[in-house]
Amino acid sequence: IRQDDDRGGPVGDELALALTAQMRKATYRDLLEFREVIESRAVENIVKIASDAQIEELAELAEHVPAGEDPVKIDHYFHYRIAELSGNTLFSSCIDMYYDLIREMRQKSLQNKQRSESVQQEHRAVVSAIRSRDAGAAKRAIRAHLKAVRESVEDDA
Repeated sequence: IRQDDDRGGPVGDELALALTAQMRKATYRDLLEFREVIESRAVENIVKIASDAQIEELAELAEHVPAGEDPVKIDHYFHYRIAELSGNTLFSSCIDMYYDLIREMRQKSLQNKQRSESVQQEHRAVVSAIRSRDAGAAKRAIRAHLKAVRESVEDDA
């Protein structure tokens, strides 16, 4: 059910505008902490509601990075699909909002071939936990991945 505000627009639109304004003031650390909260809940939801076929689609994203593809775009889409599969429409909106803001940071991190390979391994660990329908393990895996992202960015700084 979609509710409208007093002016007839969707309530989510107003929330998205306010959130975007706040995100533009955020530091990278703020964005990564926000991302940890959103994605921890997202993987928990996926464990509960996603079909096996949806989980296998997510696994394919984690397993195969096509040669010549931009690793930043692949990473973005992987996290976007996590948000979508969570069943919470605001999560995918938030992914797009903050991903634009952290694109420069991720580009720098993923240009390192070793880090790019680590990201793929971390994504596989997230999917493995989701496949097992283990919400606790999925949350630990996504947090470990985002901690590695933060450490990579801090090392590059």
